[in-house]
Amino acid sequence: MGQARSYEEPGPLGGPTPRSPWRDRMLVAIVPLLLIAFACVGTWRYHALDQTSWRGGSLGMFATIDGSSNRLVRGVLHDGEVVLVPASIGDEGERARVTPTPDNLRRLADAWSGAEHGSDLARIEVFRTEFDPDGPSIELGLIRTHLVARDG
Repeated sequence: MGQARSYEEPGPLGGPTPRSPWRDRMLVAIVPLLLIAFACVGTWRYHALDQTSWRGGSLGMFATIDGSSNRLVRGVLHDGEVVLVPASIGDEGERARVTPTPDNLRRLADAWSGAEHGSDLARIEVFRTEFDPDGPSIELGLIRTHLVARDG
């Protein structure tokens, strides 16, 4: 049997570039480090920003139903009536559903002010679907509430 040979790859100018053991070790370490960084950033975004796992909240998307379709954004009017986000608002409702940060909810309230029921809006609420651990029922768990300032 012969010795293991190190082969050469074409360099940037077409000439051979010798392989180094240090370079090979670095390349092997990069993939796990990138995955760890991705998981850490996603975990932070999920907990700090209440972002859904299916839209950037890390690898939890494979273990949760917390997607944007399992969240509810609704408005509560001053008289207590509950209304859904008007379709005329555009992407602000989806953005608030996926990542209900105070800034996103404020932007939704600003967009909603010019739409249906906008002048009567008292607060915006964002819920996620949760399973009851004690039984086979599904509940809505409140994620965040945003109080809308009254004009005047």
